[in-house]
Order: sequence, then structure tokens, then C-alpha cells
Amino acid sequence: MASPIPTNLAPFSLEELLVATGGTLVRGALSGVLGVSTDTRTIAPGNLFVALCGERHDGHAHLRAAAEAGATAALVQRRMEVPDGMALIEVRDTLEALGALGRAHRRRWGALGPPGRRVVGITGSAGKTTTRAVTAAALRAVGLRVHASSGNLNNAIGIPMVLLGLGPEHDVAVLEVGTSSRGEIAYGCSLIEQDIGVITLVAAAHTERIGTVADVGYEKGAMFASLPRDGVAVGNVDNPHVQAHLLRSPARRWFSYGERGGDLRITLREPEGLGASRVQLAVGERLRAELALPEEISLRLPLLGAAGAYAAAAATVVAAALRPGLDVQALAAGLAQIEGEGGRLQALRLPDGTVLLDDSYNANRASVVASLQAASELARAEGRRLVAVLGEMRELGDLAAQEHRAVGQACVASGVASLIAVQGQASEIADEAAGGGVDACFSTDASSAIEQVTRRLRPGDLVLVKGSRGVGLDRIVRHMTQPSEPLR
Repeated sequence: MASPIPTNLAPFSLEELLVATGGTLVRGALSGVLGVSTDTRTIAPGNLFVALCGERHDGHAHLRAAAEAGATAALVQRRMEVPDGMALIEVRDTLEALGALGRAHRRRWGALGPPGRRVVGITGSAGKTTTRAVTAAALRAVGLRVHASSGNLNNAIGIPMVLLGLGPEHDVAVLEVGTSSRGEIAYGCSLIEQDIGVITLVAAAHTERIGTVADVGYEKGAMFASLPRDGVAVGNVDNPHVQAHLLRSPARRWFSYGERGGDLRITLREPEGLGASRVQLAVGERLRAELALPEEISLRLPLLGAAGAYAAAAATVVAAALRPGLDVQALAAGLAQIEGEGGRLQALRLPDGTVLLDDSYNANRASVVASLQAASELARAEGRRLVAVLGEMRELGDLAAQEHRAVGQACVASGVASLIAVQGQASEIADEAAGGGVDACFSTDASSAIEQVTRRLRPGDLVLVKGSRGVGLDRIVRHMTQPSEPLR
């Protein structure tokens, strides 16, 4: 499900609009606009309406509705008849023009405010959304006023709309930059012009369009490659692709984190009940010297598994880079209050004592294996039987079969007792897991999988649900969670 596009009050004079977009005023008179919108349902009086063109939607068909809602001007890529009183600015491409407006507003925010305003960009094949949320929480905890993206607003539409929400009340922006094809990370970075860049992981994701995992590495590596010399690169060095691109960055300052090494090393990670983890971080000499951190940092996180620990490590480095000598106790207190997002490894207790780990938002091999590991740790700690409901992983191209088989092997290694694989090439997961002794079955879609889930579940089981969004495993979650309560 797409995240709602936020509204904004970004002001632009006519001159600023024309300079930023390279557009031409082709109709009407205009002194300026207050706020930019792509959705007639949320337009406010005085807004600029941007008529975006997509595969199934053409904003040009809604110009009259935009005018009736109060828009005083529209950005178009072809001339249209509109009601009197609406000015038209024609550009070559309205999506590119929207990006240009987001970049122009970001630059104005950085230049006109007090010194020290910064933008943090985060990307990765897995973990970027959690890292974005944890980083925003960490920065708020150490006294910074944060503007952050939410949901899946990490593409060519979402990024500029998030940037347009920057205001004088913000000290720092934290934005997620996503990709599904080549060049999207570089483009997103050209809009946000990040001062600090974070890469969480490089793995097989969107390889159907991008290519090999090494190609994914170069796509994600644009986050580091586009940093200025006075910027800061922060990367997970447990991943060799991230490590390689970290060392290639033009940024003079770079810091690393990980479980196996790095400037900030995760030395302890263990579940604390069903809704939290305890994490210990060892601070390397370079971080202690440059950012005035203590030798050890202890955290309690309302997050599960390795993904939460890695996100906390990245967030700690970013916070220290922006606030050298930060109050570690304040940081820990802030991170202890993070709220999880629905569909992202969130634990729910069912009436019969079963625990559901809802990670149905999306999936690739790296994220599925991490979630299986987290579920396995919890199941062992609680003495519960582990059941996995795993959907097909999309957009993998030629790598699809081997990636699904690898997940099947991970099911065996994680001690999955019963597996329901759902749709398409998830059959490879079931076959591989069955070969390793797991009670496994395959369902052609989420609706038919519900019957298999009901048949195989026992009261008190721990159930992991994870798959690509298009598989629709959230339907299984909804079926199981009436009634339920989030675990704290």
C-alpha cells in the first residue's frame, strides 16, 4: 500500500518556479504559490498543482478539479484548457520538475537557516526503513529537530514531496532513498544532496532490472559516491559490497559498524521477552577520539533481531557525527521508545497464546533470512515451535530460483517446524525445505494459504509471515489477528 503524500507550505515566487523547473508561464498571471501538491484531494488554496503522468494516471485530466480546490497554478507538460484564474507553467517533464522543486527547496532551507542544518540519506537492500526510523528517533533524543520521510516515500515522487516539507523549525532531515532500476539512487541523491550517507546492506534485490548483486552494489554505492568531501559516509562493513563502496567515497570522513568488525561493533544482541532486544555496542578507538563516545554503549530496543541492532548501530554513529560528545543516556532513552511500523517484524499476541511476527511488508533473500534468524532466536528463548509463512520474492530475474532455494535452506538452518510457501517461485522454498526435513507445503495464493495456516498452527506457536507485497500476505495477518494486541 502506498504511503500518503504529505502536504507542505513550501513558498515559491514565479521567478523561483521558472528558474528551478526551466518552465515557461504560458497562461495567466502569477506572483507565487504557497505549497506544492500532486493530489487534488489534498490541495489547499494557493497551492501549485503538479500534473504527473503515470502508466494508469494522468494529472492533466484533473486540472479543473485542482482549480476548484483552490490551486492558483499548475505545472504541466502539455498545454491544456483550464478555468479562468489558474496560471499554467509548461515544463518538459512534470516529474523532473517536481524533483527540481524539491531540490530547490532543500537548498534554500540549508542556505537560509542557521549553520549546521544537515541532510541524512539512507539506502540499502534491506533494513533502510528501520534504520531511517531509528536514526530519526536517535537524533530527536539528542536534541535535534528532525524532519523525516515515512512509509515508502523513497522514490522520484516521494522524495521531493518529503523535501518540500522542510521548514525553519527543522535542524536535520532524514530521508530514505530507494530503487528498483539503475540510476534511481543517484537521482534521489541529486535531489536530497545529503551531508551524511548510510548504506545498510547490498544483496539480491530488484536484480531483474538492475543486474547482478555487484550491479546492485554500484546502484546503492551512489549514496557514498555522491557525498561532498566534507560529508560523512556510514556503512555496515559486515557486508563486503558496502565496505568496498565505503572506501571509494569522496567523503573525507567515514565510519563503519557491524557485528564482525567496524568502528562501532555489536558485541551482544539477545531477545528480551517477545517485543524487545538488549544490545551492547563496543566503540572503537577512532570513534572515541573523533566523536567523543564512551568505550561501551548499552541499549534496550523495542525491536527484534539483528536488523534492529544494526539499525541502532548506524543511528548511533550518525547521531554522534552530528552531535560529538552526545548524551548517551539520552540516546538510549530515546531509542527505548521507538514504535514499530505495521508489517515490519512486529510481534502480536493472539488469544490462544500464539505469537505472530508480522513482517509482511516486503521481502528479499537477505531480509527473509534475517527475519528467520530473529524468529528462531525468539522461538528458542520462549520454547515455542516455529512456523513460517513465506511468500514469493519478486523482481529477482535470473537469480530468482537460487535465491528462493537459499531461503529454503535457511528455513532448515533456523529450525522451522512447519512451512507454508505462497505463490509462484516460493515453491522452490518449499521443495528445498522439505528436502531438509521441514514439514512444508505450497499454496498458489494467499487466500488458499489461509487454510494451510489454520491446519498447521498449534496454540502457542511462533509464526513468521513474510513475503513481497504483491503476494498479499497481509491478508493472512488480518485473518489471524482478530483480536490481537501489540507486544511492548
